[in-house]
Amino acid sequence: SAQAMNWREAWNPDRVAVYCSNPTQQSKVIRLFHDDIFKTTPAIGGKKPGDDHPTSTSSVWHRMLPGEGNQFLEIVTVFRGDLLAWECGSVSQLDRFIHNLQAEGLDLAWGNDPKSWLSVGRYRKQV
Repeated sequence: SAQAMNWREAWNPDRVAVYCSNPTQQSKVIRLFHDDIFKTTPAIGGKKPGDDHPTSTSSVWHRMLPGEGNQFLEIVTVFRGDLLAWECGSVSQLDRFIHNLQAEGLDLAWGNDPKSWLSVGRYRKQV
């Protein structure tokens, strides 16, 4: 008979960054996912310009956790992944995306600043 295996997921603070809002009644960042550039950046919208359907897995998780009353905590988790997936029109959108999160009042709550990922240079996914 098969036995369940113990496992856990580990996040590396150099590869994952978590941004959080203060309690709010309305999403501060949902519009970013509908931005014409971001929705055609594979790491954010899962597709490239001209794609009819998503062609890749997004490197961004967006969650809204309920709080007291009508408020919730907005959480955006950004995974490093393949830096080429952050490009739209050969221009990295990572810095712009992070800037927009911060401009909407989300603060880095865990992990290291993703802007440092850009100094690593271009690379493909590492196992």
